[in-house]
Amino acid sequence: MVLSLLATEQGGMLLGPSFLGGIAPEVVQKYVFPKDGVQILDMACRFGLCFWHFLMGAQIHVGPMMKNVPRKAVWIGMTALVSPLLLGFVSSFSVNMLLPDSMQSHLYPYFMGLPFVTTTLTVLAGNVVDHKLLGTEMGNLAMSSGIFIAVGAVVPLNIMVWCLPPHGKPYNPQWKLPS
Repeated sequence: MVLSLLATEQGGMLLGPSFLGGIAPEVVQKYVFPKDGVQILDMACRFGLCFWHFLMGAQIHVGPMMKNVPRKAVWIGMTALVSPLLLGFVSSFSVNMLLPDSMQSHLYPYFMGLPFVTTTLTVLAGNVVDHKLLGTEMGNLAMSSGIFIAVGAVVPLNIMVWCLPPHGKPYNPQWKLPS
């Protein structure tokens, strides 16, 4: 599992803009990913991703894990939820101090912190299943803290999306307030 995942990532980096796509983008667009095949490839990728999520969901029974959530899982989940957001806030405010007033944004904390908060629960579940940790204390701790993070990240993610301005309009937080 790990070797195939690494091979997939390395293949993507070699074909993407990091290597071959950066050296000869017209060759990649014409021969490797032609415009006609990109839509078909996109649909196949989406179907494969949905199927993979389904398989991970079929293997994991969340109910028994969440009945007796250990305190450790809650603390691990809270730490993994709060620390990236705090780091995002600190780094975004330090970047804002370096930028001129016309370029400053108050949305940076969400964009800086949330990608680190939102764990992919199916990836975590896949790793727990692949390493045969599902019934163990470590596996249950990892899964219950991952579920806690996934549920806890929904609120800040929704706040971030709610605060986004419409396409083409500048950020103005007052337009979101009910009149």
